[in-house]
Amino acid sequence: RASSSQISLVEGRVSLFQACSPQGLAIAAWAYASSGTEAPQLYAALSSSAVVRLHHFQPQGLANLVWGLATAGHEEPALFAAVAAEAKGRLHGFQGQGLANTAWAFAKAGCADEALFEALAAEVPRRLDELSSQELANMGWAFATSGVSAPELFAALGDTALPRLASFKPQEVANLVWAFATAGVAHPLLIEAAAREAVRRMPEFSQQGLANLAWAYASVAHEDAGFVAALGCESGPRLHTFNSQELANTAWAFAVADVRSDECFGPGARFAEMCDRVEWNDKQLNQLHQWSLWRAETGCEWPPLPPQLERRSRAAFASAQVHPSRMQRHVCYALGSLGLPSQEEVRIPEGYSIDVATEWGGVRVGIEVDGPSHFRTDRRPTGSTVLKRRQLRHFGWTLLSVPYWEWEALRDEDRFIQRQMQCAYLAEALDEATGTRTTASGDGWVAIDCTSLLDEATAELEDLPSFQGVAPSGTATARLEPPELDPPP
Repeated sequence: RASSSQISLVEGRVSLFQACSPQGLAIAAWAYASSGTEAPQLYAALSSSAVVRLHHFQPQGLANLVWGLATAGHEEPALFAAVAAEAKGRLHGFQGQGLANTAWAFAKAGCADEALFEALAAEVPRRLDELSSQELANMGWAFATSGVSAPELFAALGDTALPRLASFKPQEVANLVWAFATAGVAHPLLIEAAAREAVRRMPEFSQQGLANLAWAYASVAHEDAGFVAALGCESGPRLHTFNSQELANTAWAFAVADVRSDECFGPGARFAEMCDRVEWNDKQLNQLHQWSLWRAETGCEWPPLPPQLERRSRAAFASAQVHPSRMQRHVCYALGSLGLPSQEEVRIPEGYSIDVATEWGGVRVGIEVDGPSHFRTDRRPTGSTVLKRRQLRHFGWTLLSVPYWEWEALRDEDRFIQRQMQCAYLAEALDEATGTRTTASGDGWVAIDCTSLLDEATAELEDLPSFQGVAPSGTATARLEPPELDPPP
């Protein structure tokens, strides 16, 4: 690390960057960041000198420049945007390491340019053999962090990493499975092989690595009780070294997996004690509350959370913001057509919010309207979805899940035919969920109320910026008429 006097000397000579070649600027960025130099003015001057000459940089120079700035924590949006514009058409000239470092730098700096990442997603799969184990893990981390969808890249990344897992360092294994879990991309062979590799080398993982493994495997709802038990045996004696994020992720992961671990949570463990010593954010409090619900669900007599923390976690969970989807609203309209009253976002005593609640055959039913975020790319539910469903059923709810692809399959250009299909779908699904057989089953007929079609069409118009629910005086209004139907034979 450079001394304060060295930093002052450099900052006093920032004008010299104007005379540096592009290669010199790239080397300077890499060198100062590698040495741990903390000098915001230096990096700002370096960025200003580089941004006007980017077209003269070699591909390796561009990669070193952004890597250095990201490593130093100097987020310069204008520079990163300019590098993205310059680099995306020249990726074929980057070495494999340069591709990985560029992706990592943009994700680390929070400047994930979508066009650049789409270009990387097209270029990287055919170059993966050039990447080291660290670079493969970093590439996955970068794409998962960026939020740019790249299922083909992840598939190729998993295929490349799979036969090389034994050469990965423990942190690289943890980062790789974290990336697949965060991106929601399924690669069962990689996930299973990484679990076996992790069990074999469990003592080599850091506490962050253990917590990331736990979170990742829970997030993909991987069912392997032996792997989870091994995680518990290794994590339990080390909980006193975990920070709040690691404690929350570990607790939540065991709740999802539904695997008991006395090593982590039993009377002799230090989980509850450690929870009272750290600070928590709202997301972590939510995870802790789900762990408390799991404790109640299992009936284990483990030490509970400290009373004040338990109250805080419950309050945070019960006040978490919800965002009803358009699809959820349409499910409610279809229930209305069946003559079923419904309530949206029903908050239950345990703190969960149920998307839609209704009654069918005398049974109170919770309907979960599950969009793409509730599933991985193979359409298996995520760990969060699995945990919510299991705990709601434990607390007495009859549940019906409406997956987005099944609902989308009911689309039709004719709004009335579409509503018929939606109502028939819901009636059959409600029968199955409640174990009942209503008059809606078996004869092919579903009686529906057409007036809800009018409500739905009106609501859709109200979503348009130009629509006025009540027309000003002197203006004309459009009248929506229900469709004319032929009488049944």
